Amino acid sequence: MVKEWDGDLEGFTAIVLREQAKSDPLLDSTMRFIEHLRDYRENLAEAAVRRYEATEQWIECPKCETEVPTSNGIHCPNCGEDMRGGEYVRAILHLVDDADGRIYRGIDSLTVRSAGFPEYRGMSLDRIQGSNLWVSFRRYDPLPDEGIVLPTASVEMFEAQRSCIRQLQIGSPRTGSLAAELVDPGWLGTPPRVPLDGKRAHHLPDPNEEQAEAVARVMGMRPGQLYLIQGPPGTGKTTAIVESIRRILGRNPNSSILLSSHSNDAVDTGQERLLGFSHVRQARIAEPGKVPKRLRPTLVEGDDLEPYNLVAGTVNRLTIDSRLRFKVFDWLILDEANKVRANEALAVMPLAKRWVMIGDLNQLPPVMEEAASTFKITTPLDEMVRDDSFYGWIWDKVSGSSRILLPRQYRMREPIGRVVSDLFYEGKLIHEAPHPRMPLPWPFDRELVWVDTGAQDEYRDAQRSVANEFEVALCKDITSIIRRRVRKAKLAVIAMYNSQVNRLQGALKGIVPPDDIESVDAFEGRESDGVILSLVRSNDRAAIGFLNDPNRVNVAISRAKKLLVIVGDSKTVIGGAPELFGPLFEHCKEEGLVAGVGAVVTACQRVGIRSQVQRLSRPHRGDRRTRRRRRGQRPAGEAVANGEAAALSPNGEEPLPVQAQAEIEANGAPEPAPVESPTEAE
Repeated sequence: MVKEWDGDLEGFTAIVLREQAKSDPLLDSTMRFIEHLRDYRENLAEAAVRRYEATEQWIECPKCETEVPTSNGIHCPNCGEDMRGGEYVRAILHLVDDADGRIYRGIDSLTVRSAGFPEYRGMSLDRIQGSNLWVSFRRYDPLPDEGIVLPTASVEMFEAQRSCIRQLQIGSPRTGSLAAELVDPGWLGTPPRVPLDGKRAHHLPDPNEEQAEAVARVMGMRPGQLYLIQGPPGTGKTTAIVESIRRILGRNPNSSILLSSHSNDAVDTGQERLLGFSHVRQARIAEPGKVPKRLRPTLVEGDDLEPYNLVAGTVNRLTIDSRLRFKVFDWLILDEANKVRANEALAVMPLAKRWVMIGDLNQLPPVMEEAASTFKITTPLDEMVRDDSFYGWIWDKVSGSSRILLPRQYRMREPIGRVVSDLFYEGKLIHEAPHPRMPLPWPFDRELVWVDTGAQDEYRDAQRSVANEFEVALCKDITSIIRRRVRKAKLAVIAMYNSQVNRLQGALKGIVPPDDIESVDAFEGRESDGVILSLVRSNDRAAIGFLNDPNRVNVAISRAKKLLVIVGDSKTVIGGAPELFGPLFEHCKEEGLVAGVGAVVTACQRVGIRSQVQRLSRPHRGDRRTRRRRRGQRPAGEAVANGEAAALSPNGEEPLPVQAQAEIEANGAPEPAPVESPTEAE
């Protein structure tokens, strides 16, 4: 009787909360934001028409599925198969007259038109670099060599979001549970714990104490409850997701789960971990070109999703899929929720009875596209809807027992992890990374190094993005040193600006794979054994732009597992954001090492390679004297005439940069290192 009475009381409370939600100001702000995005997309489709030239296309071998550029010939270099029967899967489109490709930022789908060819719609835009667009697709004939490219004018996603907000505003029963949660988060109390029974997964790590607590709460959730998980870098968010899914479906195979994220990469990661479980019947909803080959068997083209108990896809893709319109899942698990805005989250939440959101408030927020940045702000909620995630907005509104922090990080060696913990997580992280230190020469014989470049010249390219050639040369020296000593190490070089990324990709060919040279934003969610971070900015004004963003800096310094090298002008970045870069610089002094350019030059000599920074060294801004570029010592007469003495490197071959000279004068010249033979280098 009490249980039935409580049920009736909850039902009455839900009706009252649903009525209150009709006038929630969050819904008004979200509706205006959706309408702004829809109007912007329609206008952009008419204005963003540009001519292109297809500079490169990739074809997939019909036998071994290797992707090969068409310029490599008609035979697959991997298996020798004739590839003329394969599918074209990718292309680079160069915009004519070097038009700025950033006009297509925030666009998911493109259309190509060319005289004499049929219109091709639905190409996925994967990457923008200057005037080049990287697109993916699947077709049996190549794209035309030239034509026009324009955004696919699809507003279906915005109409689906608008429909959901409208249902909340009129009090529709379909969104009743969501409406109650908006008005009174946690009104149903804390999810009870469920004992974790069943067999362990032999090919997956066992969940730690906090992960097990999160999984137990997720399994015990009642319909209408929300549970939030915060996972700092390297703390095993994916482990918590996979354990929750496999245990829920192991306990009741007839349950249904919706797995989603803002990006396909995050969905791919969760799906891959679950491929070995026969009781998890997966269905992927996505464009085939956006799904890796190993997951394409999970794509479902038909209308019947009933045989599947796990359906996965991005937030926006699930929102517009007609097969899900009248289906309600038992759980929605939303990964990387800190990048999902309110208009996206509120559109996908009615598809499930229970909602689990995993993210990190201290990592990057939703991407600020051109469309979002032009939204007019009239209230504080408008700013939240544009700039923040739904996960970030509701975090402080739920009770402490309905959210959890995963504190044990397994990615970064302790000196790196301690910096991240102290600067961004109030020292709460516990460091349990098992990786050994990389065997490198001084000054890289530790986990954390800041190479202070001093004052150098930065400049802007035609797209107004900032670059720094001196830091490019330093990054080449550092990566060459690491490659000489640890050939198989997985390295990544990341930079704060796309223009710097372009120059790094050109300079590091053959040293670091192009896919591992990215901007900080693009590298979020990834990791590498060694990471070299180029800060880029160096000027007298201490102007650092969007480097003054704690979330971006957190992402940048938390990608490395064994070695983090920060390359930058400490005076500029500390002057621009003393409360952010000041403590970071001090931590580098205490936990690692702050070195100068001369230390890198010395390390190059120790491993037997020629340093690239000597040609570009500019120790004093504004110094216009012409420097000799040929090898050897300057004539003695010239040095005496200038009142200076030219310092030589320890091997007596090349003049050192002034900054390197100063270090040697202070510390004494190191012994010249013998050049290693190839066998010793290995």
